[in-house]
This record gives sequence, C-alpha cells and structure tokens, in this order.
Amino acid sequence: PSYIEAIIALLKAGRSPKQILDTIQVAAAEVVLRCGEGPSFSMPQHGYEYTNTLAWFFQNFEHKHKTKLLFVAGSFINQCAMWVRNSPGNGKPVFRAPASADGMSRDQLLTELDRSMAALEPDEAASWVQAYLDAGHERRPLIGTLALGAAKQGNDPHNQEIGLCMIEDYGRTSSPDRDRLLLAC
Repeated sequence: PSYIEAIIALLKAGRSPKQILDTIQVAAAEVVLRCGEGPSFSMPQHGYEYTNTLAWFFQNFEHKHKTKLLFVAGSFINQCAMWVRNSPGNGKPVFRAPASADGMSRDQLLTELDRSMAALEPDEAASWVQAYLDAGHERRPLIGTLALGAAKQGNDPHNQEIGLCMIEDYGRTSSPDRDRLLLAC
C-alpha cells in the first residue's frame, strides 16, 4: 500500500494533515468519477463520505491522534480504487464539453446539466459540468444547480448527501484540483 509511504513523506515534508486530507478527498472524488457501472458506485461513494466526515472532525476537534486517521482514509480510498479498477466497466473517464456546448450561455449550460442529472446520466452531467468550467463562468450558479440536482436524487437522503458533501468540501478545501469535486458531484 503505497499510500502509507506517501502520507509519511508528505508529513515529513511539512504538509499539514488538513492539506493531506484535502488531497485524499480529491483522490476519493476521482475514484467516484472512474465508476462506469452503477453497481460500482456504492463503495467509492461511502469512501468519499468518510473523507467528508473526517474533514468535519478535523475542522471541529483538536485531538492528539487525529493525524492517524489520515492512514484510515488512505486505506479506505485505496480499497475503493482497487474495487473500481477490478470491476468491469470502470476506467479513467474523459469528460469533454459536448460539441453543442460551444457558444451556449451560462443558463443554457446549467439547463442541460440539470436535465442530465434528472435523467440519471452521470457521465453526461459531468460533461456539462466540464463545459461550464471550460467556459469560465462563475462557480456559484453551478454549485446551486449541483446542490438542487443532488436534492432531487430520489427519496434516499443518503444518496442526496454524498453530492452535497462534495459541494461542502469544495468550499473548504485548499486543493488546487478542487474542481474535480464538482465533476464528481
């Protein structure tokens, strides 16, 4: 498990536990993005949810052993990545803006994003998020559309919560790759 050595190296290099957790969260979002088949989503989503809970714990409590929890997060996300890698139909996603997105307004892009989320088309939805990001529009309307889309996801608050956790973490992370959280949402 190379995550152990990676976390140790980052700590020795002076990175804060929060910065390391922010990186683990982006990795967790990346694992969610690599799910190509519906049955593969559960484990990575729960892994992401753990990192969200850990971020809350880091923000609200001082505990002399909390750094050790980074290794639990690393292990969990590593296991999720192995699950996705070894399950059929999964792989590295390439989210490109749809050709029809060229020249669309901010509101048109958000309408297409909302439609694809409501249709439960995660790859298409991520492509519309990518189109929005590529267009350079302000993030706040995108975040609002993603939050509303997460709230519309059926009658299971647990499923709704995961997307909302990603939005919450987007707002508090220090990671320069934080847009991956919006794609995964």
